[in-house]
Amino acid sequence: MNKRNLFSNIYQTVCLIMTMLFALLPVFAVFVPKEYGKYFIAFSKIELITLGACFLGYLIYCTVKCFKTSFSEVYKSFSNSIIDILKHNKHIILLLVMYIFVCISAFAAPNRERAMTGTEFRPDGLLMYSCFMAVFIFAFSLKNTFFKNCVLGVYIFSFIIVSLIMLQQYYGILGSANAKYCPEWAYDLRAWYEKHNVRYMFWRGETGSFYNLNHMGYYITICSCLFIGMFFKANKIWKKIPLGFLCAYSYWVLIVNNTFGAFLAVVLTLIITTALVIVKLRGNLLNAMIPFLVFVVVSALVTAFPLKPGESIIFRNFSKTTSDIDKVVSSSDGADRAGSGRWELWEAAFDMALEKPILGYGPDNVKPGYVKRGVDMDRAHCEPLEIAVSSGIPSAICYVAALLGIVYVNIFRRKSKIVNGKFNILAPTMSVLGYFISAMVGVFLFYTACHMFIMLGLASGSCEECIVENEEDIEEGNEVSISEESILSEN
Repeated sequence: MNKRNLFSNIYQTVCLIMTMLFALLPVFAVFVPKEYGKYFIAFSKIELITLGACFLGYLIYCTVKCFKTSFSEVYKSFSNSIIDILKHNKHIILLLVMYIFVCISAFAAPNRERAMTGTEFRPDGLLMYSCFMAVFIFAFSLKNTFFKNCVLGVYIFSFIIVSLIMLQQYYGILGSANAKYCPEWAYDLRAWYEKHNVRYMFWRGETGSFYNLNHMGYYITICSCLFIGMFFKANKIWKKIPLGFLCAYSYWVLIVNNTFGAFLAVVLTLIITTALVIVKLRGNLLNAMIPFLVFVVVSALVTAFPLKPGESIIFRNFSKTTSDIDKVVSSSDGADRAGSGRWELWEAAFDMALEKPILGYGPDNVKPGYVKRGVDMDRAHCEPLEIAVSSGIPSAICYVAALLGIVYVNIFRRKSKIVNGKFNILAPTMSVLGYFISAMVGVFLFYTACHMFIMLGLASGSCEECIVENEEDIEEGNEVSISEESILSEN
């Protein structure tokens, strides 16, 4: 093994470890529920120090190489690599521009200290954005297909652990929430937890290892869409069966979590990708419809057997949303509280974004603007608006364009890469799409958005064994002839 391959293998291992660190963040928080902010700050510093060490190591490698060749050749090789990466991943340029705006906004913020690190409870400052950049780079840099699949496997493991805690909270087995609704079959388990003093360790109601049902919902959306994409690409029955059950389980968790924005995000992503598989990729109709049919069955079962008699989570949320829309359209009383108070936040955020359109108020410096407008909360509950308020409208535009760009390129243009690449690029792309839809009524959070940036990195990067046929035809938008047997199957 030559030195270049040795350094490459070491870097790949480092990238895997750094990506895994954040993929497992919700599991770490299960065991120490109150320390999410501290964990994130510590992990962020580890990520940034490691990224700096990798960059320093690369500089040393290039310096040594200059003695063997020449500086001009090393510089040419480096610049060509960067140009090639940006040529095939134009959304990275948008993310870089966004980060530059965030940095300038942080330094120009009234409370610069808070803009840099946020608070220990909610570290939403420049440190958070820098951490997201590092996590994205590490996930993007993974080229080894096995390593990339390991990350997907870790998300399966993490989701199962966190969701099992949430479900036990929902059914009153763990914690104090819904204790009187605990089913008879769970009495013995709850008694065992009480005997060993673990029942009240999980104090957050029904939220798993998250502080809020909505936050848990964003995580469920990412994972559920990931599992659907993995099902679509699986070509063996022994893979499809467990993935089908995993999809069904994630739907169940999604519905009982009772976050309507996350529910709609999964539904819309499911509809879009099912139509894509049937129409654009000419996939088998029954295979393409299975995830959607399973969703319908699970929804019907949860509706038929509610936790509280006479309560249907799905019907109640649809009814409330319809009522809220009617209030907004007719400008009737209560319109400002539509969307659980989101309409009032959106109006205030829109006004604030126009007041400081270029750099915004600064990361985690938006509270005074909301107070000025008589609003108690300090998050817009709409990511594009939230970013526009904190770091400027150009920053928000770059963020939205980057996410939609990778979805468009991966799903609607790189047809053969989706079909023939050994790494399942469709799965993380679906996670990005699902997260973006949920983010339209969601909050940009340090411990949820990090998972989206991992998925964005996996969806952006290439892998050693990827086969991309007729790339020039794809770039020109021409059709690529692909045999039906190869559609959404792994080589």
